[in-house]
Amino acid sequence: MAARVVRRALSLGAGVRPAASVSRWQRLLNSRIGVWCKSLLSDYTDACKDVVVGAWERPLRAAIYTAVLAGAVVSARTAPDEHSFQVALLEASGELLLLSPSERSPTTDCHVQALLKHREGGTLRFSNLLFCSVVYSSPYAPECQLYAAQCKNLKPRWVDFPSRVLDVGFGGRWWMLHKKAHDYDINDGEFEQLSPAQRIVLHEDLHSQRNEQLHELRYRQPVTLTDEQVRQAEQVRQEPLSVKV
Repeated sequence: MAARVVRRALSLGAGVRPAASVSRWQRLLNSRIGVWCKSLLSDYTDACKDVVVGAWERPLRAAIYTAVLAGAVVSARTAPDEHSFQVALLEASGELLLLSPSERSPTTDCHVQALLKHREGGTLRFSNLLFCSVVYSSPYAPECQLYAAQCKNLKPRWVDFPSRVLDVGFGGRWWMLHKKAHDYDINDGEFEQLSPAQRIVLHEDLHSQRNEQLHELRYRQPVTLTDEQVRQAEQVRQEPLSVKV
């Protein structure tokens, strides 16, 4: 009797199969975060497909958008920083120091001296606008503790901000400083004493190309002397020098 019960229990236990266990990855996919990630990925996939289809249907608009996006990325990557402005300012100041005051351009000298004055006084401010950089002036230094410098109601207005801009950096260059320092070694005051006709030099007045050609011909053409010229030169060399008293 007991053996029959044991056999029946074993046969029932062998007929029941354990349920297949669900993997951890499947449980993660079926969870709320998994469903949300799948829907988000599906949305991004559909958006990318729409972009590709739109670019294929309208290539001109796609090229314009791509050029604008590439230009924005390049502008953001090449926007100069504050250190580059300091370096450019010191280089311009060093180039002016190599010239005498009479040879310096008054425009360049005044602009560089004004920037150096703001730099020494601590009133230079730098701001990165993502696609370009701006250097502007402030009435007071950051460490100034005067009432006018600390009061919010006395701070400069945004309407006056364009007049405080000293330089604009774009494309890896500070354009206002570059423009002011272009002809730093030309002083227009040196030519004020000349007549109006002498102040203007036309292209026809320049003969440098002709002079260079003559200079090259001077060394290209060999000098040939006849026998008579050689004999005369020998006679002149052999004649004693006569000194008149």
